[in-house]
Order: sequence, then structure tokens, then C-alpha cells
Amino acid sequence: MKARSSQLPVAITPIAVSAEQGAALLGVSERAFHQLRHEPGFPAARDLSPSGGGRAVRWSVIELAAWFAARPPAASRGEPDQLAGRRYRDGRPVAVSGRTARMRGAGEPLSGAGE
Repeated sequence: MKARSSQLPVAITPIAVSAEQGAALLGVSERAFHQLRHEPGFPAARDLSPSGGGRAVRWSVIELAAWFAARPPAASRGEPDQLAGRRYRDGRPVAVSGRTARMRGAGEPLSGAGE
């Protein structure tokens, strides 16, 4: 007798996924997936276990995709705070403030690899 495999053939696309698979589908960690479950409008899970005991909880792939598509695009945040105001000369950062600037003099290039 051949052993049964829980793996689906490549040609079959699942219509329902576990939390782990749903997280992978959305590109987030499983923890983040469970946090998203509490957001308004997130698709409801379905209990597929015969007794309704919650051991086979799955999410609809179509509903997850629709929820994702309805999310607003990420806003452009601009330059990160740690890079804001940093100046470059010849592709290298230039010290403009702080201890490094006092030691080298403001505007003097930082020493680094490639010199």
C-alpha cells in the first residue's frame, strides 16, 4: 500500500490555507498573520474539522488575496532619519556634525576602504 502524502501536486492550487501557509502567501511571519487577524475586514477563518474542534482552521486564498488587494498602498516615507541630512562627496559620506566632525573638521571626508 502506497503511503499518503499531504503534499498537493504542483498543478493543484489550494483554495484554503493554514495560518502558516497564509502568512507565507502574504509574505509576513506567522506571528504577524495572527496579529492581522484582529484587524477589521480580515477574512474569517473556517473550521474544517469534522467535530468543529478547531484543529483544521483554514483561510480562503481568494478572500486573503481580496483583502490584500483592498489595502492602501504603502506611503512613501522618504529618507530614514539616520540618513537625513547626510552629505556625500565622491560617493563617500562626509562628516557634518557630532564627534566625528569635531575630530576631523566639518566637511572633511571620512576615511574608509578604497583609499
